[in-house]
Amino acid sequence: MHNRFVLLLILALCTVTPESQNIFFVNPENMHLIQRAFATYSGGAIAPSYYSMTVNGQRMRGERPWEIRWNLIKDAMNYDEKRILDLGCNIGLLNACMQKYRKPASYQNIDAPHAFLARQGQTQKLQAAQWIAQAFEVPFHLKQFDFDKDDYENKIGYDYDVVFCLSLLHWLKDAGRMMRYLSNFNHVFFEGTGTAEGEITRFEHYGFKAHVLGVADKGRTVIHFYK
Repeated sequence: MHNRFVLLLILALCTVTPESQNIFFVNPENMHLIQRAFATYSGGAIAPSYYSMTVNGQRMRGERPWEIRWNLIKDAMNYDEKRILDLGCNIGLLNACMQKYRKPASYQNIDAPHAFLARQGQTQKLQAAQWIAQAFEVPFHLKQFDFDKDDYENKIGYDYDVVFCLSLLHWLKDAGRMMRYLSNFNHVFFEGTGTAEGEITRFEHYGFKAHVLGVADKGRTVIHFYK
């Protein structure tokens, strides 16, 4: 009886979902969309994508391992029935994983206008995001704004429970304006280029408390700010 109990315990501890091991799967018939997305975004660069990711056992090359960021975020809170806003969605990996593996009520992606992306040499980025969403069989709702020129606060609105603002703030000319917008929300997941202490101080000014989730690649700290 004792040996059987030990065996069952070992099996229970070893039984994990593919997602918990960061093994992402799509319908094999959709794998061509993943391959196209990661290859097209780059325009043939050495590191084809902003992120690397393993899907169906195949490693998609990129600059930053997606699994590191996903590990920090995926269980940081209960996302069920939450209205999520993603400021700077990039190729939409967070959109795909959140909607496939968690149960948000809605997910709104925001990124820059096509003209801005063209100047950055990223003309195919949002097309890649659409292919990834199709491969994961989830929606991809997108709005595009110039954070330095548009009235994004009123056009995006404030009816969201969770906001992701990951590696965005340092690209903006008026970071203070974005901070004032973020101050309207109760949960903000943030990754910046400054020190963790500096980012915490910045958000504390707007009444946030901080839960440091960990350090992603490039030494950037991911922090869950909440009220």
